[in-house]
Amino acid sequence: MSHVQSLRNGQVYIKKERTRMRNVILKNISDKADKLANEYNKTKDSGLRDQWYKLLKQVSEHQDQASPSARRLFRK
Repeated sequence: MSHVQSLRNGQVYIKKERTRMRNVILKNISDKADKLANEYNKTKDSGLRDQWYKLLKQVSEHQDQASPSARRLFRK
């Protein structure tokens, strides 16, 4: 394997690892938001609603790091 191929493989690995980590973070945020939404539906506590909106802002922050095609899908 040439030096250029080795560098390219390293870059691909790093990109895949970043994508995997971003997906884990988004999954955790989504799970927390689901729990807050269910709890809010039971109690109608406005504090829970506010926490849910804060989590949604975190999703948009992590979504900005996604590819342009993913951002287009997210906006629709």
